[in-house]
Amino acid sequence: MVDTSTPGASDAFGVRELRRHIDATREADAVRPLIDPALQTLDRFAATPSLYNLTSVTGATRELLAKAADIGVPEADKMRMAAGMLGWVRLGLWLLPLVGLIQLAIPGVTRLRGHTGFPGLVARFFFGMLFTLMALVPILGAPNSQQSLIGSAIWVLLVGAVSMMIAGLFGVTRRNWWAVLLVDVAIVAATVFGIKAFAEAMQRF
Repeated sequence: MVDTSTPGASDAFGVRELRRHIDATREADAVRPLIDPALQTLDRFAATPSLYNLTSVTGATRELLAKAADIGVPEADKMRMAAGMLGWVRLGLWLLPLVGLIQLAIPGVTRLRGHTGFPGLVARFFFGMLFTLMALVPILGAPNSQQSLIGSAIWVLLVGAVSMMIAGLFGVTRRNWWAVLLVDVAIVAATVFGIKAFAEAMQRF
């Protein structure tokens, strides 16, 4: 998901820049113990890109950002928002192989009979939307200086996620199309409301 061959990829999460901000504050000692572990996870990920190492980076960076925001470093609100996003990204990363296994298991359990049914169609749309949002976070949210660090896996994820949503919408039958559409609209509405509420909560800090 991060192009580790690009210069600067080892600090794609900006931990070294954050360290400079922290060193300029009076409360640096409260956060300094979290910096080196975060940098170590970045180095491990840069040397050996893997799902495990990437989730270690997001976990360590999220903890560091949240703590730094609490002691009042510059742009604390943005750090809290970033920490919250990293938490969802970490969850989404582990959902990727889990959802893949489910997609492989369902045909075997159902013996490839008929369509996926109402629960399967809704699940495909829901997870497709979740992974679409996950892919859009770096594409739309990363600063211009870090856009070059985005790896091809992000674009593959985006295409696959949109394909899941399309499969969930167009795999309906004459009997369940209205129910599937109704639930999908509810999912979209809940997602939009949730994102809006989260953004408003971050602005109040």
